Amino acid sequence: MRYTDMNPGDMLQSLGDDAMKWADAFCEQFPDFDREAAFGWFANAIENTWDTRCSRLTAGDEEGWNDFKEQVERHRRCWAELRATA
Repeated sequence: MRYTDMNPGDMLQSLGDDAMKWADAFCEQFPDFDREAAFGWFANAIENTWDTRCSRLTAGDEEGWNDFKEQVERHRRCWAELRATA
């Protein structure tokens, strides 16, 4: 299925924070656009929003930052386990 055929909620769920998927979806809509340039744009945007969310969440709170990092690592392990069993 093409990304452009999905409803917005399903598309967002499918794309997640994968810059290459975002670039592919963008280039489905704008096929003449350079895919690598789109990838760079989306990768930078995703990383920037991640950094911004992390800094707002943990500003001046070392304990909060350590807790946040632990939660992220738990989620990564969970997703890795799910992918391994899929």
